[in-house]
Amino acid sequence: MFLGKDGSPGKPGRPGMDAIERMISDGYVDFCFECPTGPPGPSGGVGVKGADGPQGPPGKQGNRGNGVPGPVGPPGAPGKNGAIGQPGSDGKPGEIHTMEGPPGAPGLAGPVGQPGRPGEPGRAGTHGRVGIPGPRGDPGREGIPGKPGDDGPRGYPGTRGADGSCSHCPPARTPPGY
Repeated sequence: MFLGKDGSPGKPGRPGMDAIERMISDGYVDFCFECPTGPPGPSGGVGVKGADGPQGPPGKQGNRGNGVPGPVGPPGAPGKNGAIGQPGSDGKPGEIHTMEGPPGAPGLAGPVGQPGRPGEPGRAGTHGRVGIPGPRGDPGREGIPGKPGDDGPRGYPGTRGADGSCSHCPPARTPPGY
C-alpha cells in the first residue's frame, strides 16, 4: 500500500452557531442559570507582601524555667594590663649576710689548645677472610688479530716415490697411417 503526500490545507470553515442557538436547535429550551457551585480552582501564586501592621502590646512575663543550670563556661580571655602605679617609697638600708650558695653554672669553653704529638704507629691488622667468588662476568670483546707468526723450521727430505707409468693415460689419437 502506497500513501501519497498530504494535500494543501483547506479553506477555513463557516463560523459555528453560538451555544444558545445550538441548544435551541437541539431542542434544549429550558435554561438553568442557578447552577451548582463548581469545585475550587487551583491556588493562585503568592501575592506581594503587605505592609507591616501596628506593633502589638507587650506579652505577659513568662514563667521561670525549672531546668538544671548549664556547665561552667570556658575561662575568658586575659584582661588588659593595668596602668603603671606610683613609685614606691625607699626601703630601709640593706644588710650583708655571707653564706655559701649552690655551685654556679659551668663557664664558657676555653680556647682550643696546641695539637698534640703524633701517636705511636698502630699494629698491623689481621688478614681478612677470603670472600666467596663473584658471579661469572660477561664474555669480553673479540681481540685484535695478532702479528703473523715466524716461518716454521725446514722439513725433513721426503722418500723417493715410485716410478711413474702411462697406464693411467688413454691411448694416443693419431690420424690413420701413423
